[in-house]
Amino acid sequence: MQGQYAISGREAEGLWHHVMPQRPKTTEPEAASELQKAVGARLELLFSVCGWDQSQVSRLLSVDQSTVNKWVKGSRLQPVYHMITLCEQSGCTLDFLYRGKLGGLMRSDLLVHLAARAPELAEGTPLVSAERLGPGRPSKAKAPVP
Repeated sequence: MQGQYAISGREAEGLWHHVMPQRPKTTEPEAASELQKAVGARLELLFSVCGWDQSQVSRLLSVDQSTVNKWVKGSRLQPVYHMITLCEQSGCTLDFLYRGKLGGLMRSDLLVHLAARAPELAEGTPLVSAERLGPGRPSKAKAPVP
């Protein structure tokens, strides 16, 4: 038995879109690309502070040097398991690589040197003061295995 409120499927679809407005088209690929580029820039900063080049990092992670280059350029997604290895070797955190946040469990000497090279990241970081920011590289960064 059909009631007085019976509507066709097409009418229901139109009503649904009226009641539930459509979300704007997702830009996930663009957001992912922006994240890859941001992580790439932070990787380049980390390599510089630790005195590593892309060939050393590629040997450490057992990947091709062109892969590391694509990570740094932001044209290829950086796998988390490789980023964890870089964090273990350098003393930085995933929070720094993926979110650009200094602090947390990051080694203090690395924190100071990263902040000196990228002061915009140090804003609001209590462990980094102007007098601690000096030239040079962190003293205890582990060099990648050749």
